[in-house]
Amino acid sequence: MTIVNTFVPYLFASAVFGWGMALIFTRVSISLARRYGVLAYPNQRASHTIPTPRLGGVGITAAFYAHMLFLDVNNFMGPAPWKTAILVGGAWAFVGGLLDDLLHLDPKWKFLFQFAAAATAITAGFSVLPEPICQWLSPLGQLPYDVAAAVFTLLFVVFFMNAFNFMDGMDGQAATFGALAALSFSLPAATFVLPNTFGEIVVAGTLAGALLGFFQFFNRPTVSAHRKTFMGDCGSQFIGFVLAILALRREQTTFDVFDFWSACIVLSPFMWDVSYTLVRRALRGENVLQAHRSHLYQRLLVCGWSHSEVLALNFVLWGACFVLAQLHGRILRDERPYWLGLVYLATVGVLLLYTLLVLFVERKAARRILSSEKPPSEENATEHPTESASRHHS
Repeated sequence: MTIVNTFVPYLFASAVFGWGMALIFTRVSISLARRYGVLAYPNQRASHTIPTPRLGGVGITAAFYAHMLFLDVNNFMGPAPWKTAILVGGAWAFVGGLLDDLLHLDPKWKFLFQFAAAATAITAGFSVLPEPICQWLSPLGQLPYDVAAAVFTLLFVVFFMNAFNFMDGMDGQAATFGALAALSFSLPAATFVLPNTFGEIVVAGTLAGALLGFFQFFNRPTVSAHRKTFMGDCGSQFIGFVLAILALRREQTTFDVFDFWSACIVLSPFMWDVSYTLVRRALRGENVLQAHRSHLYQRLLVCGWSHSEVLALNFVLWGACFVLAQLHGRILRDERPYWLGLVYLATVGVLLLYTLLVLFVERKAARRILSSEKPPSEENATEHPTESASRHHS
């Protein structure tokens, strides 16, 4: 493929715009949260120690829609099903998350808003069935193919919205991962000028920039207390939805340079942690809908790792998956599909290695606790008869 130009400057400009808007709107969201008491209070599952605003997602979403409005007014993007899916479906995701932040919705209502967001994408005409599944179903006719595409899109979007929401449990984790994922989706399309990709490049760049802008306010020691905020469910639900749509969109526009499975490699750390944790809790007979602290990264915190140590380890994991995803895309560009299996195996190996490390840390922590609990000596447990007699006579 010949590189005739590049969309990278537009990607960079979109990120800068999103970053600037997020700085403004996130400050507004912090003021609103404090004014109306929408705060996250410390509890047994929380890593923070003071009441913290949790409407940062309002700032992220407002920054995103502000740029989309600017692009529409200036005719930078025309109408398209994927665009309608993001704008309208994203609104459903945001409203459902916001109501949960304000009213603490029952899980069934949260699922209802998630399904509404995914169904909006499908009714807008956006449904995707990735290779090789579409090849298997193509001989059956158009109707089975359309039904399978709609079901696949619905399940994937709802699953990843929940995965992103579940993993938003440590300061800076979800925002950093979301920015990395958005940039990794858009870089191949920005580098190789491909038809019909300009819109999604600026969308991904805007999301990445908004998340980096929000990153200035997350709960870390160098940030003053009045500037700290969490993104809340309104942010995690919206971001998870947009990333899911962008991942599916890879199969429509950049399938020969960075397809849906390339995007899944980038998203695999979150999807693996959630899947592993749900299966583990189900096998142990626990209520999978109940709040907990048994995600892999949370188990490291329980073992005594600091927030920065866990986040640094996750950076290594995310970076490895980012490299593997770009390698997957390079193999697609070189048309060497027989190497793809090795990339999948390497991805599974990296995720298993991360999991084994967590198990090792847990076992080491358990041994340390057992060794610190020394049993009382026999001399202290049983009083010596001569000592007893001497005290008696005295």
